[in-house]
Amino acid sequence: MAYRTVLTKGEMRYADRNTIETEGITGFDLMHRAGTAMFQAMMDHGLIDRRHDILVLAGSGNNGGDALVIASHLIDEGYSVHLYTIGNMSHRSTEMNDALKNVTAKDTSQNHLDETTFASFKKDLERADCLIDGMFGTGFDQKLDPFRQSVITAINEANLNVISIDLPSGINARNGLGKKAIKAGTTLIIQNEKPGNLLGDAPDYHGRRIIVDIGITMPDDLHIRRERLSQEGMTFEKRRHNTHKYDFGHCLVVGGSTEMMGAPLLAAQAALRSGAGLVTAAYGSWCFQDRMNIVPEIMSASFADQDQLLEHLHKTDAIVFGMGFGKTARSFDPTKSIVDQNKPTVIDADGLTHLKAALTSC
Repeated sequence: MAYRTVLTKGEMRYADRNTIETEGITGFDLMHRAGTAMFQAMMDHGLIDRRHDILVLAGSGNNGGDALVIASHLIDEGYSVHLYTIGNMSHRSTEMNDALKNVTAKDTSQNHLDETTFASFKKDLERADCLIDGMFGTGFDQKLDPFRQSVITAINEANLNVISIDLPSGINARNGLGKKAIKAGTTLIIQNEKPGNLLGDAPDYHGRRIIVDIGITMPDDLHIRRERLSQEGMTFEKRRHNTHKYDFGHCLVVGGSTEMMGAPLLAAQAALRSGAGLVTAAYGSWCFQDRMNIVPEIMSASFADQDQLLEHLHKTDAIVFGMGFGKTARSFDPTKSIVDQNKPTVIDADGLTHLKAALTSC
């Protein structure tokens, strides 16, 4: 199976600094590398063509600098580009300043977007085919002021393709939350996904996701524990005909409570669908009588205490815990016994509440 590493924005910045120091390059060199790689990704994936009128919206941070590098490449290649900067440009980073000087020297339309130019910007939105969103990126961790809310509303109401850099502007890189954010058709994610690309409101705003490798050198002392399963490279071997259910593992689903007996059953059905040879839904004795025996392939088991649960755990190859289990404390907490098995385990739903309590008590 393929996994993707997920970095926080702080870890990503640390990796950026390590790349600059290890390779002996400047911050602008790395920014130029990122913008160039994203421009190439746009070409490779056919996100724009030469008939398009393209708006580039660049904020005052490094995300805006990436957008300016992309704009510079587009201008050099003969695309019709209209550039808008936004935000307090006196606060721009050194790298952003270098990128702005570079693109300013080129023959293209440039404006600063504020209340006085907003009407012109809206007219340009109506004429444009594509907007490259470099307003905030991972630096956004604040409330939107009314003007930027109006800008986002105008972009979302326009009938054009939006390509966001790293994150759709308005989405928080830490938690993916964003009450008002740009709805992108495509998001070009630099090097690694961040929690904000995956959590909260993010899935509703990212559109198509393309991860762009810009050659970041990861520090040896950066120990990452966040990974997510990726469909890339996932293959399932074709099964031999002469096999039986014991060749494909036994999955134990631990969950359920009197009013939520369907949740573990759904998880057990998913385990069967994914290829497990044997699946058992294990319920506490306090709700075993309420079990749903509507799927004949799924076995059921009961446990009243830790010893009985351990008997079931020892017989299985993989464990799923938490669906419908309830958040209230039981006579015993199965979480530690489940984690101590050191077997492939999925903990979700109410199981996460019990896992948090178990970790806190350690």
